[in-house]
Amino acid sequence: MFASDTLLSHFSLFLVIYNLYSVIIIKRVFYCCTNPRTPVREEVQISLEKRPVMKLKIRKGDMVQVIAGGSKGKTGKVLQVMPSEMKVLIEGVNVVKRHVKPSQKNPQGGITTKESPIHYSNVLLLDSKGKPTRVGMKKIKDGKKTKVVRVAKTTGDELVSARK
Repeated sequence: MFASDTLLSHFSLFLVIYNLYSVIIIKRVFYCCTNPRTPVREEVQISLEKRPVMKLKIRKGDMVQVIAGGSKGKTGKVLQVMPSEMKVLIEGVNVVKRHVKPSQKNPQGGITTKESPIHYSNVLLLDSKGKPTRVGMKKIKDGKKTKVVRVAKTTGDELVSARK
């Protein structure tokens, strides 16, 4: 070991990968020595940060209309909301066919049809008159309590969830 080995300098390289669900940060640190005989040491640090889940203004049981994609113009009831994926599953919309192998549950097998989720930005909520509308939020004071309700941007009417 040489006396000059203690004089280390370092530099870092960052690589940031944005995923749908998380952010991966890879940091490579290189330690260099002034002595040419000492090899360069490398350290890799990986950190994983979860992206915040956005609260969607569309809820289960709402009637929506598709505004983009292959099912454009179709209306249906929301069966499931997936906020982490920012997708919604709508009844009778974006129907796909799947080839299923025979199993104990389905001994026949064959081709089945099912709904596939679509991105929430491709749907608009239907108001009480059946017209597509964007959704806004409004605070209503009820005595001491403050209640946040969904409001139709076109008419200003309060939107009531169908599941309640």
